Amino acid sequence: MFHFVDDKRGIILESALTVFITYGFKKTSMDDIAKQAGVSRPALYQLFKNKTDIFRALSHDLMENSVAKAGKAFEERGTIREQLYWAIDTSIMELHRFCDQSPHGAELIGVNQEIARDIEFEWKSNMITAIAAGIDKALQSNRSSATRLAENNLDSVAVASILMHSMEGVRETYLSGRSIDIYVEQLVDFIAMALEQ
Repeated sequence: MFHFVDDKRGIILESALTVFITYGFKKTSMDDIAKQAGVSRPALYQLFKNKTDIFRALSHDLMENSVAKAGKAFEERGTIREQLYWAIDTSIMELHRFCDQSPHGAELIGVNQEIARDIEFEWKSNMITAIAAGIDKALQSNRSSATRLAENNLDSVAVASILMHSMEGVRETYLSGRSIDIYVEQLVDFIAMALEQ
């Protein structure tokens, strides 16, 4: 599901993800991560200053991976609706489903907002760029939709921004413990309908 580079750093990050999902951020220690990774604590400290540093590196890698998945979704055949849904599903919803498997998932998402807000901000910008590029690619075969967007002072970046800002709003529903799947499908349907007409 999540791919890490197969080196010492990647092994540590993959191990940290396992430990964070199992015990939560607050209860995880550097010892726990070192044991899971099969490295000594001094070896762990050679690469990372502390648990927060590991969490930030993990967040960065997971978010980079999700941007790549979003971009790849637009390389698949299908309608703009299918491509938009795959982009959101494989880049955001997949991570949420993974976190849902743990009683600590909501805590980890909250911790990410606290200590990796800058990484999340950069990720959102990169997601907007990836989704906008995918929309542009999809609209190449539908010039009338592209023209209609331009006539309404919109472009693919505006549409991608609306999508990502809406997903941010839906996150509050997710953090309250409620399913967001139907909201995501409706949001994608709404945007695809506007693009495909």
